[in-house]
Amino acid sequence: MQVVMSYMYTLSILIDILMFIDCIHNRREYYWYLVILVPFGEWVYFFYFIWPRIIEDLKLSWPRARKKSIEKLERIHKLNPSIQSKVNLGLALLENKNITRAEHLFKEALQINPKDEESCYGYAMCRLAQGDARTAIEYLQKCLQSDRSFRDYKPWVQLAYAYHLAGETEKALEVFNELIKIQPRVDTFVSMAEFSLKVGNISEARKALHSAFETYEMLPPNIRRLYKNDMKLARKLIKKVG
Repeated sequence: MQVVMSYMYTLSILIDILMFIDCIHNRREYYWYLVILVPFGEWVYFFYFIWPRIIEDLKLSWPRARKKSIEKLERIHKLNPSIQSKVNLGLALLENKNITRAEHLFKEALQINPKDEESCYGYAMCRLAQGDARTAIEYLQKCLQSDRSFRDYKPWVQLAYAYHLAGETEKALEVFNELIKIQPRVDTFVSMAEFSLKVGNISEARKALHSAFETYEMLPPNIRRLYKNDMKLARKLIKKVG
């Protein structure tokens, strides 16, 4: 029994350390450090920040699962056409490339609450998919005005691409540079490198990739696993920039 308790205590300390490393790496607000220190606070942090990343990588990976998910969300929306059910169904339809229906649902959700972040984001993605960069920029900015870290900073990347589509490539690079100041993470650097390569800025792409590899090397092995796909892309990109 004593051995088991010792093992559990060691495991708890290890989890605390890992959550602290992630907290520092992602520059979380100061109160998250206090949350980790309270009993079971490390699990609160894990399920708030890390678990969603894992789920996002795994969810709707197979077409059959995606179809079943949409059918289930359709039933829920029919029974309870709330703003949440509209957003959930809209996001699933957007993932399934049903842009027209998804946009309709996001519009309905925005009529209920014009400031809802998920509705703004979903509507922006629909408009961006249809080439309406200006409207996409407007609604992505609304997301970031209320929560700069919304969806783990992904709207920043979409905002940069929207500016590029609108013919404002310099503004797009400014968005990436601002994001890097806030979140100098591996995925951020790789996204900027990919974008820079897309617009023909080889030197900026090379610089961003160098930062990505440098940042990755400083991470402990358990955190590196979170950026496995990003580094796979980075290795492909580095061959292109030379």
